[in-house]
Amino acid sequence: MGRDRLFLTLLSSPSGYIDAQRTAVIEPSTFWYWVLITLSATAGLLIAEYRHHSVGRVVLKTTAALGFLGAGLSHGMATDGFSRWISAGLALSVLGDLCLLVPTAGRAFLAGIGAFLLAHVAYLLGFWSLGIDGLGFGGALVLLVPCAWVLHRWLAADVPDGLVAPVLSYIAVITIMVAGAVGVWWRAPHLAGLVATAVLFMVSDVGVAMQRFKGSGFETKLWAQPAYFVAQLSFAWHSGYVS
Repeated sequence: MGRDRLFLTLLSSPSGYIDAQRTAVIEPSTFWYWVLITLSATAGLLIAEYRHHSVGRVVLKTTAALGFLGAGLSHGMATDGFSRWISAGLALSVLGDLCLLVPTAGRAFLAGIGAFLLAHVAYLLGFWSLGIDGLGFGGALVLLVPCAWVLHRWLAADVPDGLVAPVLSYIAVITIMVAGAVGVWWRAPHLAGLVATAVLFMVSDVGVAMQRFKGSGFETKLWAQPAYFVAQLSFAWHSGYVS
């Protein structure tokens, strides 16, 4: 068993003080297996999207989603708040992916928005469990809110009336989630990867919105889908790295 584990220990200060909460156990024989499944399925998904193969799209997107969930759960039973919330966020994201397999902007899309909104709430609560610096959080909001408002105004003309409020709520929640990641990084600089992860997720969501409401084609999927699955894999990795 010991040979199958990679023990990663982070030093919280130059003096060498070891913070036990930042000692993680990664299972390479399982975690990286799930990473390979997710990345391979993502590559296949792009091919299916390009060829308009609906069955392949369903199978491969489901496989990729279950892959990042498997990666998150491969660390074993979550024993801390951060890992539990990240696992919950990954599971809700899988549910959201399944809902968004329906190509229309109807009830399934609304359910997908709801699932992903709750996933972002779970990620934010995970950040909260690590500790969010108020100054970093507030500063990030000052920069992000205007960008979020511009995105909302850009999309508004093409969003059906019944989805305006859900879409605006979603934009607000993911903006707060990204600001939360910045707040964690401000308090703990070695967790900068969480900021990159949250931003990558937000970028991928812009791509989804462009496809759903602006009629963007395969060229948008080409960057939005890899960004999304890499972001989820990063969340999965952090759930074992920071525990």
